[in-house]
Amino acid sequence: MNQIIVVTNHREIYEQKLGKCDLHITWCEFSIEGLQQIRGRAKIILLCPDHEKTTLLNKLGLYLRDLCIEEEKDLYLYGNKDDVDDITELVPSIFVKKAIYSFVDFSKMKDAITSNVGEDEIGKKTFLIIDDDTDYAGKLRVHLDQTYRVLVSRFDLEEMGSLILGANVVLISMDGSLKLNEFMTMFRILAAKKGRNPRFKYYYLTGTDRERAKLNSGSEKSSISFSKEMDVSRVANYFIGLQDEL
Repeated sequence: MNQIIVVTNHREIYEQKLGKCDLHITWCEFSIEGLQQIRGRAKIILLCPDHEKTTLLNKLGLYLRDLCIEEEKDLYLYGNKDDVDDITELVPSIFVKKAIYSFVDFSKMKDAITSNVGEDEIGKKTFLIIDDDTDYAGKLRVHLDQTYRVLVSRFDLEEMGSLILGANVVLISMDGSLKLNEFMTMFRILAAKKGRNPRFKYYYLTGTDRERAKLNSGSEKSSISFSKEMDVSRVANYFIGLQDEL
């Protein structure tokens, strides 16, 4: 059965709104103490802010931001417009799967959640290529498609951030156009994912062998990066051989 956490101080209202559905619901009080109790539990959080104090919203939003990054939570927001907007300003939007104001039919939120938790996660491991160079990504993808579910993302934090959370392997081109603070956010997501799942792997891709040498010792055995000057099939074969370690 699919599990979600519903954070609200108005449980009786949302029990009626959710009605009978194929969801195992854990109810949580709208407070920092309440959120502390859900660490390590279900991935999906439905947060229902409704005229909460601004100071509480700020603290709770910052706590949720860290929780989503550290535990790969999916956040859904449904409530008063001002309160929902306050939370979305504090939590990076890559973690907010849906935000709906309380004057909209709640069934839209319910449908969004059930469609998410109903997705089939069984299949190939996911390989994410972060690169604006679609020509190179396409060549690499041809070799990897039989082994991995290959996704390609632009250097867009909103796009690639959520994809990183669902990937088993990430290959990051160092030719990206992200600003420093965006790069820091990306690396924080990568580190949190690695801390939660030690088998998660990420690597760097440079434009030339010379740039690659600057990133590591150049030792082929211990290399943590690859360059586009390397034969693309050779790069792919490394990752194909890696699949059993994931």
